[in-house]
Amino acid sequence: MPALFTPDDQIATDVSAIATAAHDAHVSRLRPGGRRQDQRGEGVISAAIAVLIMAFIGVGMWVAFNATFQRTAKNIDHQVNTCIGQTTSSC
Repeated sequence: MPALFTPDDQIATDVSAIATAAHDAHVSRLRPGGRRQDQRGEGVISAAIAVLIMAFIGVGMWVAFNATFQRTAKNIDHQVNTCIGQTTSSC
């Protein structure tokens, strides 16, 4: 009578079972009470948090740049207004 599984089929079945068990262990963990905790959305959430942090840093940089630019523009306007028409080099 022929064997139902050849050794190659048995190895493929074992590898498949090991891969499935490793995937299940990686994707889900047990919470207290025996429920599984799914971690498939963690990468998306981490990326969203990183984007928000970068957005806040960008807003802070824009506020600092805008304040510096306005202060510099006022100083330049003052210097130009005080120096126009003067013949001395006190500007």
